[in-house]
Amino acid sequence: MHRVRWVCVLAFAAAVAGAVALPQTAGNPSAPGGGAADIRTQLLQEFGRLKIKAKGKPKTLPFDAVDKRLQALATRHAELAAARPAADPAAAPIQLTFTELFAPNRDDCFVALSNTVIRLMPENALTDLTIYASDARPVGTFSNTYTYSRAAASSYTLHFFQYRTPDGRLSKTGPDLLLDRFRARWTDVRDRVCLSLPATE
Repeated sequence: MHRVRWVCVLAFAAAVAGAVALPQTAGNPSAPGGGAADIRTQLLQEFGRLKIKAKGKPKTLPFDAVDKRLQALATRHAELAAARPAADPAAAPIQLTFTELFAPNRDDCFVALSNTVIRLMPENALTDLTIYASDARPVGTFSNTYTYSRAAASSYTLHFFQYRTPDGRLSKTGPDLLLDRFRARWTDVRDRVCLSLPATE
């Protein structure tokens, strides 16, 4: 009887030890290593959807808060990608939409097309987008992006865009900072990609 009891105890202990020893990387997005799907899941879990209040007139999501969020995600993605073991296969690019990252307090608002937004959005995500001025007046339709570089005490490159006016003319938005001078309706961009993160080698 005692012998049977000890056999049961030893079997239970072995089972517990085996469970503890199982690797935690599979299916765990917080574990290092993982492919693009794991990194994407981890980014969404860490950051969630930012509840953000549209302000001003017309109601617009604060461009600095949007910029900060997108830059933080890009930085975190670079950290996670760098921590992947060299033996892991290359991961595909990750694309995140506005509605995956932001939760505005209202749908009838605008998103500022800042230099950061233009830099991080893939150009094809801006195709056929109606562009509005700061007073909510439509000024044209997105055409293409371009950059402006300046070499001074500290060199920098800014990302701008051109839009086509209703009479067919191309108009440039640079070289001054965009800030919130040009906007898009939230309902026009919410399902578009706002952050395209590169593939990892």
